[in-house]
Amino acid sequence: VVFFVLLNLKTEKFMSIFHKVFSKISDKFAEKLEKVLRHFIDGLTAIKSFKQFCLVYFWSMATWFVILLAFWSVIRAFGFHVPIYHMFVLIILTSTGAAIPVPAGVGSWHAFAYIGIHYFFGIPSANALAIVFVMHLVGFMVPVILGPLFAIGEMKEISEILAARKKKAAKENA
Repeated sequence: VVFFVLLNLKTEKFMSIFHKVFSKISDKFAEKLEKVLRHFIDGLTAIKSFKQFCLVYFWSMATWFVILLAFWSVIRAFGFHVPIYHMFVLIILTSTGAAIPVPAGVGSWHAFAYIGIHYFFGIPSANALAIVFVMHLVGFMVPVILGPLFAIGEMKEISEILAARKKKAAKENA
């Protein structure tokens, strides 16, 4: 939280330090990272109040906790007893895999999850592969099942927006 506040309040100072550190590796690399960081900082400006920041932070943490529980539950369902705090390693690995741009995260997400489950947790290869695919299934099934339910609730709002748009267009044409 302190990092985000400082990043937002002292952007130029932070960028100056950032550039000095990463330009030692390569100027081109530092420029690319700075561009990514600037986009990230621009995204922070969408949060206009402390209350809004707290809500975003709370729901982000809640989302990550649910993901952590899902991973842990699947591993437990296969009969392996891995401490729940080890799931943080798996979250970091799968987030890294998901950040690699491939369609639907297929392949890179699985590879990083497998590395975590097999190599870090010591679960046998065949079991690790099965766990990875069940985790992916669980991760996609929840939105697939809940998504249409939420969409039904939004239909009224969408139809109201479309009706207002139609009304506005009719006024402009008259």
